[in-house]
Amino acid sequence: MPQMSPLFWLNTLMLCYLSTYILITLLFSMPHNNFSIPNKILNKNMKMW
Repeated sequence: MPQMSPLFWLNTLMLCYLSTYILITLLFSMPHNNFSIPNKILNKNMKMW
């Protein structure tokens, strides 16, 4: 197995972090009407509580 440079791992980590961050921000910034599936899941969870 070839040894990767630390910089490479740092870049991949940052990429993963950024993509997750963008996904989460998009999910929470959008109105809930725009996507029905997460909204349904949220409603189910709220009813369970």
